[in-house]
Amino acid sequence: MTEVLAGLRLRFGPPVGTNVDIESGSSSQQQWIWHTGEDVIVAVKSDQRPFLLSYRPSLLDPYFL
Repeated sequence: MTEVLAGLRLRFGPPVGTNVDIESGSSSQQQWIWHTGEDVIVAVKSDQRPFLLSYRPSLLDPYFL
């Protein structure tokens, strides 16, 4: 997972958004979001699920970010 995040940072720069959710239990989730100009890449790490990488075409104009 660390290698994937490092590769995304190297290729696309720092994420445009990060998020850490700690729920009222022992579960937590971390999320990183990259907007490449044409695509959105989301990486999610959770205590209850394995590492997840999501990729989808972006509908946003990157000049608005």
